[in-house]
Amino acid sequence: MKILNGNSYFEKADVLKIMDNLLCNLFKREFVKKQSSSDILHIQNAIKKFATNIILLLKTEKAVNFEYIETIYTEMMYPADNLLDPVVYNQMNYSDITTDDMKRCENWFFNYGIALLVSEFEK
Repeated sequence: MKILNGNSYFEKADVLKIMDNLLCNLFKREFVKKQSSSDILHIQNAIKKFATNIILLLKTEKAVNFEYIETIYTEMMYPADNLLDPVVYNQMNYSDITTDDMKRCENWFFNYGIALLVSEFEK
């Protein structure tokens, strides 16, 4: 990471290091420990997809600042009306769950994964 005019800039190596560190330590988080393997996979895939989007830009740029990372985060997030909290999902009767409910819960895990990665860039 480089600091220029008080702003943090991240190079490809920084992005990969932050992503790898998060993926290695993901299972240490209490919330993640309680999730099914498929839910954890959604979180991991979200982290990788988000990092890949940043790395693609770094093919033409030397580094990206945190403001740009926030922009990608905002663009990739699913809107609130496309989310279903896993707590609510797990309380639903099995027979009442639709494919839309499953997708909305997967979207929630996706947003959670990219939020974790953005918080790592903030540190």
